[in-house]
Amino acid sequence: MVSSEVTPQCLSFRDPAGGAVRIGDAFYRRITAAGREDWRRFNDSGLAGELVADGLLLPFGEAVKQPSGDWLAPVETLEFVSYSHEWAFGQFRDAAVLTLELLLRALERGMTLKDASSCNVQRHRGRTVFVDHGSFTVYREGEVWAGYRQFVSHFLGPLLLMARGDRRHQLQLRNFPDGLPLDYVARALPRRNLFSLQALVHIYGHAWFQKRLQDTTDLRPPEIRPLPRKRFQTLLLSLREFLAGLKSPAESGEWSDYYDHTSYSEASFLDKQRIVRELCRELAPRRVVDLGANTGVFSRIAAEESEVVIAADVDFPAVDRLYGQLRGSVDGARIYPLQQDLCCPSPGFGVLNRERLPFLERARADLALGLALVHHLAIGSNWPLPLVGALFAELAPAAVVEFVPKSDIQVRRLLRTRPDIFPEYGRAGLLAAFGRYYRRVKAFPIAGSDREIFLFDGRIQ
Repeated sequence: MVSSEVTPQCLSFRDPAGGAVRIGDAFYRRITAAGREDWRRFNDSGLAGELVADGLLLPFGEAVKQPSGDWLAPVETLEFVSYSHEWAFGQFRDAAVLTLELLLRALERGMTLKDASSCNVQRHRGRTVFVDHGSFTVYREGEVWAGYRQFVSHFLGPLLLMARGDRRHQLQLRNFPDGLPLDYVARALPRRNLFSLQALVHIYGHAWFQKRLQDTTDLRPPEIRPLPRKRFQTLLLSLREFLAGLKSPAESGEWSDYYDHTSYSEASFLDKQRIVRELCRELAPRRVVDLGANTGVFSRIAAEESEVVIAADVDFPAVDRLYGQLRGSVDGARIYPLQQDLCCPSPGFGVLNRERLPFLERARADLALGLALVHHLAIGSNWPLPLVGALFAELAPAAVVEFVPKSDIQVRRLLRTRPDIFPEYGRAGLLAAFGRYYRRVKAFPIAGSDREIFLFDGRIQ
């Protein structure tokens, strides 16, 4: 049995000044004796109130002393926790800019940030917010930012690789949970970045300095010149401006234009939307996971009748487009877009494989949507239909699934360059497969189309 001390809520358990803890269904910021002075300064300086009022910091309540001597402050519960290797490019960039913005504001109040982990930032009710209240500490004039290396490894390096190299470098953050090594970033960046001042200073120069430290047998602390506050602020402002200007890769995705090439008419597509909307209204789920969400057409429909929609898709550009559309919109407060390959979903990793939870555990919901998805899993990726049913049953007690027959142009495209080795792929096979996991089924033909939408509910425990 995994110790309760190592949970995904304890993202700052390495900090002796405190961390996040869960008691029942509520979450708290724990402040130890080592962190009490920083916590007092954080609140008394007005910094905490300012950040909460501006929507940059996860709201929290007053800290109360416990019999143990620690203090606990209640914090708002995050609706969904995601990790940087799953983020849209825009969310990644926004998280980096937010970290620098908070550091700049902290400096104005005589404080700084201890670290710069991407885990300190989450999407919450349509905003990018900072969640590590214990990361703020007193600033001392001339000191070099302790979180600098981490910021470059967690944010600047990955964003440069994504924007100017290959977007798939982002997935390496699963293998490097403490950020991409600087020598890896320096080698992987296209050589034209040698002419970029930001890359030259923060990536190549930083990587060279780290290697120099590692190669020496001198165990004395390196001699680092003091960095005056004004110069530090200037550097941060320049870096913030640079990151805010980074653009999402211009590549087109495999499925980001899916709805421009569907096999059904506009009338059929509208009827499909009507069916999904009526089912969501009937089921009234609080939480929905939309698998294969693409650019979020049906995620938005689900959001009309629910509080939380996890919109997952394998296609980076589709997720990027959805995130961009949601920024500042009403739907954005309920929809959480993220990149996710269902054939290789995010695993549990970190300490005891529990520091960061698997996607299939984080994404559990009241309703799972799978629209224009089953044929990609069953034919595109050779999943037996019972495994497709098991996926949905793992995630939710009810499922709304679209079935696309072999006569459909989308399935014919998948079979164009390979033999048809899927004799069980059909309506009867789907019903039998999902019947292993759900007691009830209702069918809803899409007008003017051979496609059908099925509602499966009454999950068999």
